[in-house]
Amino acid sequence: MPAPAWIEASLKLKEGRDPLGLQTTTQDRLMPVLLPGILELSRRARYFSFHAFLLAEYRDRHLAADGNTLSAFIKRREWEYGLAVLRCPRDCGSSPVGARKLSGLAMGSGPYGRGESVESAFGGYGLYYRSPMAEFGIVARAGTLLGGRPIPIDVLYDTDRARRLANTFKSAVEHTAYYQRVMWTADDLPADVIDEYAQVACLCRLRELPEERDAVHAALFGTDTPDAEVLSTVVGENSELLGVDDGPTSVGEVFSEAGVRQRRLSVGHYLSLLDTAPSVVASETAYRDALWSPPAPRSEAHAVVAGQWAALIAKDLWQEALCSIW
Repeated sequence: MPAPAWIEASLKLKEGRDPLGLQTTTQDRLMPVLLPGILELSRRARYFSFHAFLLAEYRDRHLAADGNTLSAFIKRREWEYGLAVLRCPRDCGSSPVGARKLSGLAMGSGPYGRGESVESAFGGYGLYYRSPMAEFGIVARAGTLLGGRPIPIDVLYDTDRARRLANTFKSAVEHTAYYQRVMWTADDLPADVIDEYAQVACLCRLRELPEERDAVHAALFGTDTPDAEVLSTVVGENSELLGVDDGPTSVGEVFSEAGVRQRRLSVGHYLSLLDTAPSVVASETAYRDALWSPPAPRSEAHAVVAGQWAALIAKDLWQEALCSIW
């Protein structure tokens, strides 16, 4: 079938307007099925290991099992991390959580005042990374039932994947003056401390850290057991924080094996498009064309997922025509 001719849209949609509810169908119903757990706004892979590190530190420091206290802790650490990213010695241009608030401050010579990343519960973690990390089986969210009672705050599951994710980020930064001292004070942040932190913690450094990169990959595409029913425990190292006895207390199915498989297939399909049409990363037209007319499938499962994404593009084409008539 020939590819549609993608022409300039006749319908001028303004952000926030979806009169027929068709875009909402794609965003809220179809995308979570085709690409479960991966959000458009969760754009920086190293934030997964960074936030796992924060939850592990919160637990290990025996801080209060209280949501407001955890929220403030995360937002303050995101503020400091954002400063480091913006002061990356490589001038990589990475945009951290809270970049708008921090951009002017980061250009100064320091010392830098303390602050919080964004005015929202749990900061960037709550907005962008909490839901995916729960979907991946890395985080047990507040309210998860443990022994018939809901846990009061988010904690890492006591699994190898969750521990690796937190530990690999910690390994990269634990020698810095920031981690050893400044992270735990309320004093202003010296520029040299932030710059040392930036050397090893910036978002751009993930590609040079194979163990951490593998841990992030395992978080997105791995499982904790080869069984179809994946059971995990929220207790383990969290026992003292949550005030419960240690032990293999199951919290039920952490994530869907079908979701992991779908995530692998969809990302694999995108990589196959990239292999044959590198321009898909920069051109929406090329991306649509590639999804509409994908390369020959490499397996029966690939053929199925390719058909799913082609159907999504067909839906968007139908949506454009219908909305124009409307």
